[in-house]
Amino acid sequence: MKRNVKRLIAVILCAVISVSFPIPASAAGHVHDGVTFLPWNDAAAVDMYGNGSHAANTLPVEGSYYLTGNVTVRQTYQIGPQTELNLCLNGYTIMPSGYMGSIIKLLPESTFNLYDETGNGLITRGNGSSEEPGGVFVYGGTFNMYGGKITLTSAGGYSVGGGVAVYHGTFNMYGGEISDNRAQAGGGVALRSESVFNMYGGEISNNLAQAGGGVLVRERSCFNMFDGSVSDNVADNYGGNVFVDTGFIDMQGGVVTGGTATHKGGGIYLTASYNAANFGFTVSGAPVISGNTVNGAADDLYLGQYASSGVRALIGFSGALTDGASIGVTTGYTSITDVFTSGYGTYNSAPPSDFFFSNTDGYGVRLDGSEAQLAAEHTVTWQNHDGVTLAADTVLEGDAPSYGGATPTKPDDEWYTYLFSGWTDGENTYAANETLPAVIGDITYTALFTGSSTHVHNGVTFEPWTDSQNLPTSGSWYLTCD
Repeated sequence: MKRNVKRLIAVILCAVISVSFPIPASAAGHVHDGVTFLPWNDAAAVDMYGNGSHAANTLPVEGSYYLTGNVTVRQTYQIGPQTELNLCLNGYTIMPSGYMGSIIKLLPESTFNLYDETGNGLITRGNGSSEEPGGVFVYGGTFNMYGGKITLTSAGGYSVGGGVAVYHGTFNMYGGEISDNRAQAGGGVALRSESVFNMYGGEISNNLAQAGGGVLVRERSCFNMFDGSVSDNVADNYGGNVFVDTGFIDMQGGVVTGGTATHKGGGIYLTASYNAANFGFTVSGAPVISGNTVNGAADDLYLGQYASSGVRALIGFSGALTDGASIGVTTGYTSITDVFTSGYGTYNSAPPSDFFFSNTDGYGVRLDGSEAQLAAEHTVTWQNHDGVTLAADTVLEGDAPSYGGATPTKPDDEWYTYLFSGWTDGENTYAANETLPAVIGDITYTALFTGSSTHVHNGVTFEPWTDSQNLPTSGSWYLTCD
């Protein structure tokens, strides 16, 4: 009997404990993209590295694991070659114990998939050596970032890529955040040696560098932006958010905003090369590049020109632009009015001013043939016969002005009824339905009128006779004076 009572008490206690203290979700395992993750604990560390290993100061380099506590590493953990690591931060932090180079390095043909179950997981405080960046170094492999935050890491010496550096590799960003990192170039992300960065989501923000505060694109690398944001990054020289030097960008979406630089390209700096095949910038869909500045002045997308060859950086097209696209343009061309697109008319039927705007005061965007250009703004003033202003329009140089207000009027007098007939610029006259000349400067047009007699008898119109010394001998007249 006593044994049965004890057994009953044990069952009740187990039930109470299971209700009062539910099993953590992590204990049941993690599943990401159909893959089950195992806990990274001391037992897993011993299995991978041998006796005496602990999860608190080691990282897995292959397999699928989720962290069960914070990790302080003493060395760079290399993934590969030809291996795959799936790692979920699970809200915990990975950081180094001192200066050691990158925290994680991917070797050729390796894959690193980073997740975070809670949104609070960090890879942080990495201090790169003079040869390596501080956070994740993709050296010939593929890094897929689905979550987590890479922050407060730095590249040592003259190395690039404070948060993530990619050499001969691929970086796919689907989510997560890369913020508050710094480097000589590419404070957030640096691409070199024909690498590829595909941004499908996530945020790159508040990073700092001399060039490319957010992203550096160099050595025929490609940055393809489909969504996400690159924002509020800072460059002490060029390219607050993005710096492109002998590389390529294709923007099909996403937002580049809030970037600042001290020289050129608060948003994106696209430098030109002696050879146009070495760089490029294409757009389609609804990308947004706006709200970026250089020393307080608007400077969203800076398009450079190579001095010796005259090659200009142009905006090309990978498809049509759609509603919501908004791109501010600054050109460094020899002539500010040179066209800044290549292929605009091939993909777009709407006027380019629907998608582009000028960062330069006093200039707007117009179509020149089938390409977009910046053109000077001029004021066209429309005034009535008595000098009263009817309207004032801003018209771009090269465009013909057109009055869009109410038809001008002139009060009738005792002799005539007046009808609007056209305009004069003081030297030339134009009929009401005539196309006016293209604008080349500020100009004023004054309304013209034709008068018709107010006297009609038996269907005959009488004109005023104003000669006080003689009388008419033929025609139809009415007297206007004694």
